[in-house]
Amino acid sequence: MPQEPRGRAMTVLTAELMTFQGVGMALAEVAAELVGVAGAVTGAGVPGTCAAYWRPGRSGGPKTETGLTVI
Repeated sequence: MPQEPRGRAMTVLTAELMTFQGVGMALAEVAAELVGVAGAVTGAGVPGTCAAYWRPGRSGGPKTETGLTVI
């Protein structure tokens, strides 16, 4: 890919990332007001952990880059 379009793509990616981080913080504030801080953290943490733990294309539980399950 040529350098100029790649730079533009990274600029758009960075802008979108910063925007959605702000949106996420606003939603977290609303959730904390509705269910309390502990409920908001749990409500965000459980699905996030599950998404990281059981990604599509992986078999079984978590593994490191080497494929070992323990260090």
